[in-house]
Parts: sequence; structure tokens; C-alpha cells
Amino acid sequence: MDFSFAVHDNALFIPLIGNSDVVASADDLKLKKQNYAQVVIDPARSSALFVARFLNSDFGIEIRERGKTPAVIPRLSKQSLAALSIFVPESKV
Repeated sequence: MDFSFAVHDNALFIPLIGNSDVVASADDLKLKKQNYAQVVIDPARSSALFVARFLNSDFGIEIRERGKTPAVIPRLSKQSLAALSIFVPESKV
């Protein structure tokens, strides 16, 4: 059975293991799909591309690393993803 994500506008894909990039397109996944969490961003708050770039910055990578549960293979969980702090500027629209 092949796993696939539902199609959503303004979504990004965060790797749950390892340190691969956060991407804004399922076509750009480097790991198996089950090793990612799809996060839909409220377009009134930010864009998926901005959040992906933030999470791929040195600071964003550190935030992701700190959110991983200690284990043989450190991993982000649903709870740790929900607790990640994302810094977005105020919209000027």
C-alpha cells in the first residue's frame, strides 16, 4: 500500500527523523513519506514557504533538534511538533 498525503494549499512537510530539509512540496521529499508530518499553515498567519525557510535556518534546525524525543533514533512527535515555536513577522496587509 502506497502512502500519500492529502492535498492542501499552504502546507509543508517536516521530517520527523534525521535532519533533512523542511519542504513545501511533497515532490521534494527525500525520505519515505511516513517519516514526515504534513502541517497546514493558516494563510492569514504565514506562508508555508516562509515557515519552511525558517525551519531550515540554523535557528530553525536547532528548534527542531530540541523538540526531538531522546531515543535510539531521535524523533519529532505530534506533541513536540505542536510545541515548536515559529517566529513570523506581522503581516503588513
